[in-house]
Formats: sequence, C-alpha cells, structure tokens
Amino acid sequence: MTKFVGKNIQLKLTDGGGTYAATQLQSVDTSEEVDTYMAEVAGDANKTTFTGLKSSTLTVNMLVDKTEITEQNKFAPGAEYTGVEFRPNGDVTGEMEIVSTRAVVIRRTFGASVTALTAMTAELNLDNFTLQAQA
Repeated sequence: MTKFVGKNIQLKLTDGGGTYAATQLQSVDTSEEVDTYMAEVAGDANKTTFTGLKSSTLTVNMLVDKTEITEQNKFAPGAEYTGVEFRPNGDVTGEMEIVSTRAVVIRRTFGASVTALTAMTAELNLDNFTLQAQA
C-alpha cells in the first residue's frame, strides 16, 4: 500500500452531476494486488505461480466539519463515479497521477471529535487503475 500525505493532494471524482474536487483531504492510500495461484505441474521440481485478476482500492482520509453533509455524502457507500483522478503532488506536468474510469464507494467510517471536525475515512474500489505521468 502506498500512502500520500500533503497539502497539494488533489482528488477529483466525476459522476453524472459533474466533477467534485475533495477539499478536506488529510491523506490518501492506494493499494493494488493480483490474485495468484500455485500449481504443481507434472515433472517440475517447483510449483508454478499463475496470476489472475487484479484489484485496486483508494482510501481517502478527511477531516470534515460536522455540518458539511454534502461533502460527507459524496462518500456514501454505494456511490458510483465514472471517473477518478488522484494527483499526490497536485497538478504538475510530468508528476504521477492515478486515473480510473469507474469507482464505487464500499465503506465509510466516522471518528467522533470534541472539536467541530469529524475524521472520515472512505474506501473506493477502482475497476481499473492506471498510473501515468500528468500531461
């Protein structure tokens, strides 16, 4: 898993209503993995590893004002997005960005606070995961 923390983080989510830019980000974690299977082939001295399907997730950690219901509902479980752009270092040509053409929010948690801010974490499954340089 890779964790990105910093004031320049950009996360944009696109759905039928337009593009939403998350503003209260504290950190964003990304994770990719592939299913693997090991099999023994007749005559071989070692098992062979076969790869299967990949899965990718994006975990968003935010501090939101308790009254910012619209912001919090952008990450309601079941919310679907037709586009994701994640830029760990902001909008900088040549820097890395992660894009996906579909994301579904699968989990959201809240942490209570004595201040006016609430810690919120949301996990999104990405149907695909492309790491590229920003144009």
